[in-house]
Amino acid sequence: MTPANFDTFTRVFMGSMEEILLTKGHDYTGGSDDRLRNFKQIARSIGVKPLMVWYIYFMKHIDSVSTFMQRGELKSEPIRERFLDIANYAILGAALAKDLEEAEE
Repeated sequence: MTPANFDTFTRVFMGSMEEILLTKGHDYTGGSDDRLRNFKQIARSIGVKPLMVWYIYFMKHIDSVSTFMQRGELKSEPIRERFLDIANYAILGAALAKDLEEAEE
């Protein structure tokens, strides 16, 4: 991939990431103003830390990529979508860690 093609790919990929974060973010906040509410709410309901909930969700996408690597295909959605999910979960995990650190201060 040429540098120009890579730059274009990156811009398009990051645009897709942002669109997904905004769209799905709306659904996961449950009307709250806390973008990370779903991780915290689920954590409280099952008695674990919010980052553990994040980790489980994140690993679901990693596992899907592993399946793709082993089988060469995914039936539920294109591999690109899984990479978008992984990238977005990295952002969500970093935001959650920052939010939790600030709450402890």
